[in-house]
Amino acid sequence: MAFLFLGKAIFQMMNLSADNQALLKEKQINEEEILRQVQLLRSGTPFTSVEAACTPGQGITVLQDEEVELAIGVFNEAKNRLKLTKFVPASGAASRMFKHLFSKQLDSTLCQQFFSEIDRFPFYPEIEQSCGKPESTETWQLNVIDFLLSEDGLNFGKLPKGAIPFHSYPDGARNAFIEHLHESLGYSVSQQGGEVHFTVTKALSAYSREHILNHAQNLTKERKLLVSYSEQFQNTDTVALDEQNELVHLADGRLLFRPGGHGSLIKNLAMIDADVVFIKNIDNVVPDAQKETTYKWKKALAGTLLMLVERRDELLRALKEGNRTAAHEAHSFYNKYFALDEVSFGSIDELMALLDRPIRIGGMVRNQGEPGGGPYWTESMGRLSAQIVEASQIDLDNSEQREIVATASHFNPVDIVCNIKKLDGQNYNLDQFIDHNQSFITHKSIEGKEVKSLEHPGLWNGGMAGWLTLFVEVPLATFAPVKTVNDLLRDEHQ
Repeated sequence: MAFLFLGKAIFQMMNLSADNQALLKEKQINEEEILRQVQLLRSGTPFTSVEAACTPGQGITVLQDEEVELAIGVFNEAKNRLKLTKFVPASGAASRMFKHLFSKQLDSTLCQQFFSEIDRFPFYPEIEQSCGKPESTETWQLNVIDFLLSEDGLNFGKLPKGAIPFHSYPDGARNAFIEHLHESLGYSVSQQGGEVHFTVTKALSAYSREHILNHAQNLTKERKLLVSYSEQFQNTDTVALDEQNELVHLADGRLLFRPGGHGSLIKNLAMIDADVVFIKNIDNVVPDAQKETTYKWKKALAGTLLMLVERRDELLRALKEGNRTAAHEAHSFYNKYFALDEVSFGSIDELMALLDRPIRIGGMVRNQGEPGGGPYWTESMGRLSAQIVEASQIDLDNSEQREIVATASHFNPVDIVCNIKKLDGQNYNLDQFIDHNQSFITHKSIEGKEVKSLEHPGLWNGGMAGWLTLFVEVPLATFAPVKTVNDLLRDEHQ
């Protein structure tokens, strides 16, 4: 009570105007949440302490050929009774893909590669039509950059990443949105149909209706493919502090709010009504000729998930009925799949609480030096569990932590298959399984001011910290991210 009283006193000292109080009401953000964000921004978020890297046999399951075929068979046999959805975070702008072109540093390695292989990009025909055939002149190259990025041209500088043409086909180029629709036909459509759900920005909504939905309707007449989309909820926006640790206001006096990062999308995920949800990033998609490996391993991960869900639900029913034999079996089940070392339980209720959670299977690829997160064992929300931890969350100045990171063998490609339904068929309250200590602080320059703002725990990081997690090794061929436009020149995208 003393803490809450102190918090309200601090909040009152912020002296919010009537306009800002109305803004909070419009966004449906309460005072306590603003206070929590301010305190985190002022005190800083703690590093995540990793206990060990997940490696084959110690947190990463390596399926043998017969196990892969078994899992695929389980999925194929069950899928027509299930609701299937692919969930694709697609709010990101394409601007970062073209950072080296925005700079106009034509002598940089990336710019030189871009122009030397320009005829291999799926949008090259538009470039040639507008700017003419390639010339080795600075004027021609600057004209191309202007055509690609400006509103008078293709406007790639302001489009979402999903709207950028990724691959060439005889009947024209496909962007990432459309490529994801085609990919979905290979594993996430059943006799009940299938759904692809994109999380988008408000600016994309009109584009979605005109382009994505129309394409989906024409994609196949044999199978129903539903396309849905949602925007990040306003109540997940976060405040920012200036260099004096005071709330930042815009020129009109209103509080500066910023999107709360991809961890905000846990609320969007919680709205999905499906038995199996496939989660994949918008930029990780390959052309048709390369999709078979993706199909195979998505089915294998989904089949592995279904077997775990069936066994978990079986054990939970037995435990609720007071079956004491089931307690021993549930104990063994948890330790086999979700624990690093043998875990003992004080009561049936404690055991049920550990099992009665959403489950995710995370595909992991061998680490090839890509920037990003990886699988680790870490203490979170009162238990040691397998988690996806970003490099920025780990204190690399700590020699012990640095040594653990050096032993990491795998990388997180965001290849997740999950179940978010309880025994009664209702969705879990996913907010209950978020580790808020895994928030991120980001630094930006806004209207000439240096500010720091808060991002919620990442969707597949702290946002899923309380889930039951099993990592499975998948081939590197399932991972083909496009971080810069030059990545489209890689063999897997040709």
